[in-house]
Amino acid sequence: MDINLIIKSEARTKILRFFFSSIEKEHHLREISRLTGVKLNSVKRELDNLLNANLIVFRKEFNKKYFKINKEYIGFSELYILFIKSEENIVNIIKFLKNEKIYDDFIYLIITPSFIYNDKSPDRIDILGVMKDSSNKDEVEKKYSSIDTYLNREINSIIFPLNTLKETLKRQDRNIWNILFNKPTFIKGDIYDFLMEQN
Repeated sequence: MDINLIIKSEARTKILRFFFSSIEKEHHLREISRLTGVKLNSVKRELDNLLNANLIVFRKEFNKKYFKINKEYIGFSELYILFIKSEENIVNIIKFLKNEKIYDDFIYLIITPSFIYNDKSPDRIDILGVMKDSSNKDEVEKKYSSIDTYLNREINSIIFPLNTLKETLKRQDRNIWNILFNKPTFIKGDIYDFLMEQN
Protein backbone atom coordinates (compact mmCIF):
# COMPACT_ATOMS: atom_id res chain seq x y z
CA MET A 1 0.00 0.00 0.00
CA ASP A 2 1.41 3.40 -1.02
CA ILE A 3 1.07 5.65 2.03
CA ASN A 4 2.16 8.66 -0.06
CA LEU A 5 -1.13 8.32 -1.91
CA ILE A 6 -2.84 9.51 1.26
CA ILE A 7 -0.48 12.01 2.85
CA LYS A 8 0.72 13.69 -0.35
CA SER A 9 -2.41 15.82 -0.66
CA GLU A 10 -4.57 17.37 2.04
CA ALA A 11 -7.53 17.42 -0.37
CA ARG A 12 -7.07 13.72 -1.12
CA THR A 13 -6.95 12.89 2.58
CA LYS A 14 -10.21 14.78 3.19
CA ILE A 15 -11.92 13.04 0.29
CA LEU A 16 -10.73 9.59 1.37
CA ARG A 17 -11.79 10.26 4.95
CA PHE A 18 -15.21 11.24 3.61
CA PHE A 19 -15.52 8.04 1.55
CA PHE A 20 -14.35 5.81 4.41
CA SER A 21 -16.92 7.37 6.74
CA SER A 22 -19.73 6.17 4.44
CA ILE A 23 -18.40 3.14 2.60
CA GLU A 24 -21.78 1.97 1.28
CA LYS A 25 -22.90 5.32 -0.10
CA GLU A 26 -22.40 6.89 -3.52
CA HIS A 27 -21.72 10.59 -3.93
CA HIS A 28 -21.66 12.90 -6.93
CA LEU A 29 -18.99 15.50 -7.59
CA ARG A 30 -20.70 18.61 -6.21
CA GLU A 31 -21.91 16.75 -3.13
CA ILE A 32 -18.32 15.64 -2.35
CA SER A 33 -17.10 19.21 -2.77
CA ARG A 34 -19.86 20.63 -0.55
CA LEU A 35 -19.50 18.06 2.25
CA THR A 36 -15.69 18.02 2.38
CA GLY A 37 -15.10 21.74 1.82
CA VAL A 38 -12.67 20.92 -1.01
CA LYS A 39 -12.92 23.12 -4.11
CA LEU A 40 -14.61 21.56 -7.13
CA ASN A 41 -11.50 21.57 -9.36
CA SER A 42 -9.46 19.91 -6.61
CA VAL A 43 -12.17 17.27 -6.11
CA LYS A 44 -12.13 16.50 -9.85
CA ARG A 45 -8.35 16.14 -9.86
CA GLU A 46 -8.24 13.95 -6.75
CA LEU A 47 -11.09 11.72 -7.94
CA ASP A 48 -9.09 11.10 -11.13
CA ASN A 49 -6.06 10.16 -9.01
CA LEU A 50 -8.13 7.82 -6.83
CA LEU A 51 -9.79 6.23 -9.89
CA ASN A 52 -6.37 5.63 -11.46
CA ALA A 53 -5.24 3.98 -8.21
CA ASN A 54 -8.43 1.84 -8.21
CA LEU A 55 -9.31 3.16 -4.74
CA ILE A 56 -12.74 4.36 -5.83
CA VAL A 57 -15.25 3.27 -8.46
CA PHE A 58 -18.14 5.05 -10.15
CA ARG A 59 -21.33 4.42 -12.03
CA LYS A 60 -22.95 6.76 -14.50
CA GLU A 61 -26.61 7.70 -14.38
CA PHE A 62 -27.74 9.95 -17.22
CA ASN A 63 -24.98 12.59 -17.32
CA LYS A 64 -23.93 12.33 -13.69
CA LYS A 65 -21.22 10.14 -12.15
CA TYR A 66 -21.67 8.65 -8.67
CA PHE A 67 -18.50 7.67 -6.80
CA LYS A 68 -17.92 5.30 -3.89
CA ILE A 69 -15.01 3.57 -2.18
CA ASN A 70 -13.81 0.39 -3.89
CA LYS A 71 -14.15 -2.35 -1.28
CA GLU A 72 -12.36 -4.75 -3.65
CA TYR A 73 -9.18 -2.63 -3.49
CA ILE A 74 -6.32 -4.81 -2.28
CA GLY A 75 -5.51 -2.57 0.70
CA PHE A 76 -9.09 -1.67 1.59
CA SER A 77 -9.13 -3.25 5.10
CA GLU A 78 -5.84 -1.63 6.14
CA LEU A 79 -6.91 1.79 4.87
CA TYR A 80 -10.31 1.53 6.51
CA ILE A 81 -8.74 0.73 9.89
CA LEU A 82 -6.21 3.53 9.39
CA PHE A 83 -8.82 6.22 8.72
CA ILE A 84 -11.32 5.11 11.35
CA LYS A 85 -8.59 4.69 13.98
CA SER A 86 -7.06 8.10 13.25
CA GLU A 87 -10.48 9.76 13.67
CA GLU A 88 -10.99 7.95 16.98
CA ASN A 89 -7.55 9.04 18.20
CA ILE A 90 -8.18 12.68 17.31
CA VAL A 91 -11.44 12.61 19.29
CA ASN A 92 -9.62 10.99 22.22
CA ILE A 93 -6.84 13.61 22.20
CA ILE A 94 -9.42 16.40 22.40
CA LYS A 95 -11.32 14.56 25.16
CA PHE A 96 -8.12 14.12 27.16
CA LEU A 97 -7.14 17.80 26.89
CA LYS A 98 -10.65 18.93 27.85
CA ASN A 99 -10.78 16.51 30.79
CA GLU A 100 -7.45 17.89 32.03
CA LYS A 101 -8.78 21.44 31.45
CA ILE A 102 -5.81 22.36 29.23
CA TYR A 103 -7.47 22.35 25.79
CA ASP A 104 -8.00 26.12 25.93
CA ASP A 105 -4.32 26.69 26.78
CA PHE A 106 -3.39 25.71 23.21
CA ILE A 107 -3.92 27.92 20.19
CA TYR A 108 -2.67 25.24 17.78
CA LEU A 109 -2.63 21.45 18.06
CA ILE A 110 -1.02 19.59 15.20
CA ILE A 111 -0.77 15.85 14.67
CA THR A 112 1.70 14.42 12.20
CA PRO A 113 1.66 11.47 9.79
CA SER A 114 3.92 9.59 12.25
CA PHE A 115 1.05 9.68 14.77
CA ILE A 116 -1.54 8.52 12.24
CA TYR A 117 0.62 5.66 10.97
CA ASN A 118 1.90 4.76 14.46
CA ASP A 119 5.52 5.23 13.41
CA LYS A 120 7.87 3.84 16.07
CA SER A 121 11.08 5.73 15.16
CA PRO A 122 12.57 7.22 18.35
CA ASP A 123 13.16 10.72 16.93
CA ARG A 124 9.63 11.16 15.58
CA ILE A 125 7.28 13.91 16.73
CA ASP A 126 3.64 12.84 16.96
CA ILE A 127 1.97 15.98 18.31
CA LEU A 128 3.03 19.62 18.26
CA GLY A 129 1.19 21.87 20.71
CA VAL A 130 1.50 25.66 20.53
CA MET A 131 0.53 27.82 23.52
CA LYS A 132 -0.08 31.55 23.38
CA ASP A 133 2.54 32.20 26.05
CA SER A 134 4.68 30.40 28.63
CA SER A 135 2.93 31.65 31.80
CA ASN A 136 1.57 28.22 32.80
CA LYS A 137 3.67 25.96 30.54
CA ASP A 138 4.98 23.83 33.45
CA GLU A 139 1.48 23.14 34.75
CA VAL A 140 0.18 22.28 31.25
CA GLU A 141 3.14 19.95 30.58
CA LYS A 142 2.59 18.18 33.90
CA LYS A 143 -1.08 17.51 33.10
CA TYR A 144 -0.27 16.65 29.50
CA SER A 145 2.33 14.05 30.50
CA SER A 146 -0.30 11.35 31.12
CA ILE A 147 -1.57 11.41 27.51
CA ASP A 148 0.36 8.17 26.76
CA THR A 149 -1.62 6.33 29.42
CA TYR A 150 -4.91 7.81 28.25
CA LEU A 151 -4.35 6.83 24.60
CA ASN A 152 -2.64 3.57 25.54
CA ARG A 153 0.36 4.24 23.28
CA GLU A 154 3.68 6.05 23.44
CA ILE A 155 3.40 9.64 22.24
CA ASN A 156 6.32 11.92 21.39
CA SER A 157 5.16 15.51 21.77
CA ILE A 158 6.63 18.99 21.76
CA ILE A 159 4.91 21.95 23.41
CA PHE A 160 6.04 25.45 22.49
CA PRO A 161 4.90 28.90 23.53
CA LEU A 162 4.23 30.81 20.29
CA ASN A 163 7.27 33.12 20.61
CA THR A 164 9.61 30.15 21.18
CA LEU A 165 8.20 28.39 18.14
CA LYS A 166 8.89 31.47 16.01
CA GLU A 167 12.51 31.51 17.19
CA THR A 168 12.82 27.77 16.52
CA LEU A 169 11.52 28.18 12.97
CA LYS A 170 13.96 31.03 12.34
CA ARG A 171 16.78 28.68 13.38
CA GLN A 172 15.58 26.29 10.66
CA ASP A 173 14.97 23.44 13.12
CA ARG A 174 14.76 20.39 10.84
CA ASN A 175 12.26 18.42 12.97
CA ILE A 176 9.76 21.28 13.16
CA TRP A 177 10.02 22.13 9.48
CA ASN A 178 9.54 18.44 8.64
CA ILE A 179 6.24 18.51 10.55
CA LEU A 180 5.01 21.54 8.63
CA PHE A 181 6.01 20.20 5.21
CA ASN A 182 4.59 16.69 5.66
CA LYS A 183 0.88 17.49 5.56
CA PRO A 184 0.11 17.75 9.28
CA THR A 185 -3.47 17.65 10.56
CA PHE A 186 -4.55 20.69 12.57
CA ILE A 187 -6.95 19.54 15.27
CA LYS A 188 -7.06 23.03 16.76
CA GLY A 189 -6.38 26.22 14.84
CA ASP A 190 -5.93 26.68 11.12
CA ILE A 191 -2.80 26.26 8.99
CA TYR A 192 -3.28 29.64 7.29
CA ASP A 193 -3.54 31.48 10.61
CA PHE A 194 -0.53 29.52 11.82
CA LEU A 195 1.59 30.54 8.81
CA MET A 196 0.50 34.18 9.16
CA GLU A 197 1.63 34.10 12.81
CA GLN A 198 5.16 33.29 11.64
CA ASN A 199 5.54 36.55 9.65
